[in-house]
Amino acid sequence: MEPQIDTPAADYSKDLRFMNIINKHWEIQKTKRNEKYISSEFIQDKELLDSKHYADFVIIFQYKPPSTKGVLNNLKHPTQSSTDKANTKEKRLKEIQDSFKDTIESLTNAGLFVEVRKGISRFKLKPTSSPKNSPPETSPKNNQKLEISLNENLLILFITCSKERLEKEHRRQLLVDYQIESEKLSLSTFYKPGSGSTPLLPDIEKIKNSTIDTQLPESERQRLVLQIITGPVEDGGANIHTHNEKCVTAIFPIHDKDYNKEWIKRWSTKWLIDQNDLQDLKEHFGEEISMYFAFLQYYFLWLIIPSVFGVIAFMFDSSFSIILSFLTMIWSVLFTETWSRRQKDLATFWNVQDTSRKREEPRRSKFIPESYKVDDLTGETIPVFPEWKRWLRRALGIPVILACLVGMFLLVAATFALQLFTNEMYNGPFSKVVSFLPTILYSAFMPAFTNFCQHIALRLTEYENYEYKSEFKNQYSTKIFLFQFLRDQGNLLLMAWVFIPFRDNFEKLCDGLWLGLLSLVYKRDTLSVSTIWKLKGNSIPAAENLQNLLIYFIVTAQIINQVTESFLPALMNRFKHSDIKKSENSLSTNGTGKNDTNIVANAENLFLDGNEIKDNNDLSPEILQAKFVYNISEEANLPSYDLYEDYAEMATQFGYVSFYTIVWPLAPLISFINNFIELRSDAAKICLNVRRPTPARANSIGLWLPALNLTAWLGSIANALLIYQFNPSAWFFPQTDAKQLVKYGRTNWTWALIVAVFSEHLFLACVAVVNAILKSWPSASEKALAAARKDMKISMASHILTENKSSESSSNTSSRIPQESLSRELEYGLQSINDSFKLN
Repeated sequence: MEPQIDTPAADYSKDLRFMNIINKHWEIQKTKRNEKYISSEFIQDKELLDSKHYADFVIIFQYKPPSTKGVLNNLKHPTQSSTDKANTKEKRLKEIQDSFKDTIESLTNAGLFVEVRKGISRFKLKPTSSPKNSPPETSPKNNQKLEISLNENLLILFITCSKERLEKEHRRQLLVDYQIESEKLSLSTFYKPGSGSTPLLPDIEKIKNSTIDTQLPESERQRLVLQIITGPVEDGGANIHTHNEKCVTAIFPIHDKDYNKEWIKRWSTKWLIDQNDLQDLKEHFGEEISMYFAFLQYYFLWLIIPSVFGVIAFMFDSSFSIILSFLTMIWSVLFTETWSRRQKDLATFWNVQDTSRKREEPRRSKFIPESYKVDDLTGETIPVFPEWKRWLRRALGIPVILACLVGMFLLVAATFALQLFTNEMYNGPFSKVVSFLPTILYSAFMPAFTNFCQHIALRLTEYENYEYKSEFKNQYSTKIFLFQFLRDQGNLLLMAWVFIPFRDNFEKLCDGLWLGLLSLVYKRDTLSVSTIWKLKGNSIPAAENLQNLLIYFIVTAQIINQVTESFLPALMNRFKHSDIKKSENSLSTNGTGKNDTNIVANAENLFLDGNEIKDNNDLSPEILQAKFVYNISEEANLPSYDLYEDYAEMATQFGYVSFYTIVWPLAPLISFINNFIELRSDAAKICLNVRRPTPARANSIGLWLPALNLTAWLGSIANALLIYQFNPSAWFFPQTDAKQLVKYGRTNWTWALIVAVFSEHLFLACVAVVNAILKSWPSASEKALAAARKDMKISMASHILTENKSSESSSNTSSRIPQESLSRELEYGLQSINDSFKLN
């Protein structure tokens, strides 16, 4: 018996235009890559443009109908009659239908073509029992059934955009850019009435008549389509957002799996990521993703410098070295300042110098204007919320943020104190088991409190009422980064400047609390005799304590993070898709042909017979479409990609390097190795573990550069304080007993304050010197802009010279009549003078 397929076949007997267009596009791109086309020819193709349509995005419409059966529903509504339940179901049905209808109408009115299919939750080959009369030689592979289960509560909307609609949106974006650029220029100087253009701006008529016959990067095309989907209705968009529509749960482009495989393979075999790789990423995923990988690559290379210094210091056993501290401070300043120049260069080369274009960014639906006014520049009526009120709301939120930070600090301090107690002081029964108690409590309470703090930060940011998503995202990210910084750095900061200097006080406090707890159960005389309950003293040197903790965060924590973030999800994903791979191979080897499809009368089972199949092109159209829809359904179940976590991870690591390299000089080397893996694991994560990111413009790493600058500044102070505390050969500090230095470090707070102020001023002086030196060497973007200004001046001079020549020619022509009149008047005057002399 041949394999059989269980599915409502009628859902897939209709042609899916989206699948045909995008498969054609992927095939063309793969051919181009195999033929090693340059990146400018990599994205688009004339054959694809001739198809007049583009397929990129899908929208997930997911809903949950009310249940009128079951024990839970009866317990929730014990007195509800069957009529009421039916009415509730009808009301819910109408709400979902109206939402779906509004979504389709909005997309159609925006000029987009929509196709709808049910999602597929299962696509698996299962063995079936052999028929009673089957011959004994029947192969077990033939007794198999392809089971396809539909997700009845999930609809996939496949969005196709025509070339004409894309050109219209492209022209609108160009006009927005034109308007923004024109507002920056003093047009009264260069503008000539009636010309419609200036030497600094393109001809407005050319913009209005522009087309996309020229090659358009895939990321730019997807950004334009997304703008149509999410843009405001007044700008021709559909205004579809996940937070606007009750049942729209996701809007995303689908992965090009061939490109992803080639990307991972290419990067896994290269030591360095070059400019061409970044350009390809920019063309495929957009500037935001490419900027992140550019930063990660730049940071990875710059870690070579402190790694070399650290290895040398480690070989000479130079912990808490003044020289290493100074070199680390200089390195952190050079890195942040040179990256600032590097990101400007990338923005110039990618032509995204100005991405603060609020006019092209749709307003947040949750923005509540206080009033409306007419824009002086455009004449549009725009919503307004006073900036002073927003600052007032920020000020009101500061005490709340501080309270959350204090709560975070106390939670970190409590769990860390418990960890020190169980690991270094407790000597009672089950000490091995008790040592896991802090980890269990930390895992139970810290994620919950972090989520609580993030919820508070979200509510405060919403209360501040930002008009645009970019502003909202920056403010929200700043708040939650404060919590994350304290959470990640808190243990080391507490160890260095609380538990080590006040070690005796901490041990006495632990003794008293422990004795008080035991006295509730045992008698005092029992406690004084029993030695099993006595706490052991912590004899580990202070510097070694700090170093051991740092090694855990630098080595162990980063390994755990790599496994949980990238390798474990990829492994689970591989096992999850093993069934569908087996199903595809079995279908190909068992003969499920597209020309021999027989749909049974009830349209629930699909029996396919045929000869041996060599590839998927020979599979039935229904199965190919079901397989395609299943892949999209699986992508919809993946989380969306958020760059925040990746940037935050690098910012935290940069803090470890700039703060604690003098504690453990190998910290930069471990970070260097980790980032070599991180470059490739992040690429794999984007390809396998998350939905394809939506393209977005970016001319920098945003708020993370100020965060790095702040971290470098704090690191300079931390380095100086650690040297003051633990450097045994610092002769310029007050003399300290050797035993006290080993156990507590130096604890004179006046000297600590002096050291902190001196190091902070030294850091600022270094920043000023580095900036002065860097300004003497123009960056690549500055050279490009200087060349552009030179060309502009030449163009302006040529333009003015042409106008002068034209003006001279025109004046010569127009002055002939006045010249003849002047000659007559001159002759008349001379004759009059001559006549007057004759009379006398």
